[in-house]
Amino acid sequence: MINNLAHAANYTEQATRQLPSNADRPSTAANGTTKEGRFADILTLTDKGKSVAETDDAANPASPASSAMMTDKGRMNIDLDSYFSNTPPSTGFFSLNELPPLLMPSAENISALTEHVSTRFKQLLADYNIPSAPEKITFDNAGKMQVPIDYPYANELHGALEENIGMGRELRTLNALSSHAAAIQERMPFIEEMGNASSKAETDQIIAKYSHLLSDNNSHKSMALIFSSEGNVSVTADGEPIKFS
Repeated sequence: MINNLAHAANYTEQATRQLPSNADRPSTAANGTTKEGRFADILTLTDKGKSVAETDDAANPASPASSAMMTDKGRMNIDLDSYFSNTPPSTGFFSLNELPPLLMPSAENISALTEHVSTRFKQLLADYNIPSAPEKITFDNAGKMQVPIDYPYANELHGALEENIGMGRELRTLNALSSHAAAIQERMPFIEEMGNASSKAETDQIIAKYSHLLSDNNSHKSMALIFSSEGNVSVTADGEPIKFS
């Protein structure tokens, strides 16, 4: 059973690392780390980890702008206003302990970012007198933002985001984390079936069954940030809201 799970993790980690990231380099979602492919780190905390996180939260209460987030350093209170500020990150050298925490593509994080983006984006529209949000925002493979061609305030929005690079980074991060989360959800049946397999013949059959997910030619889901006219955001994958099992 353990060998089957390890076999599944290896296949899934390889496939997950092949996903293109839409986040720009300063963002937490596209820095090349392989930890985004480790399902144990992404989807769950061990009981011990939860206990430690709860103790840390009690000792370090969240500020009004903070949210409890899953990171590569465990569950932490993150001030999202500061995390996605307009101040460019330092380009100096850091030790591993000095590097900022990396956000993981968990349901918890995506929910927190969705709420924060909605509040911040609505404020951006108000600050720049932009009457309405675009119907949706997407990102190409190079991370360039795209809005519908009939959106009448495209120039104004692009200008506002150029002056608020933190907002742009947060939009890209939400998109990238959601893309990774959607891919993980798609591969969970493969992981579960591999974990229950009891022979090499079964594992070979399962690998063949899910070969479309594991090959280099696997098509990636089409991600979009969907906005209400007021600026509230939600995320879709191939036109459907992201769901977490």
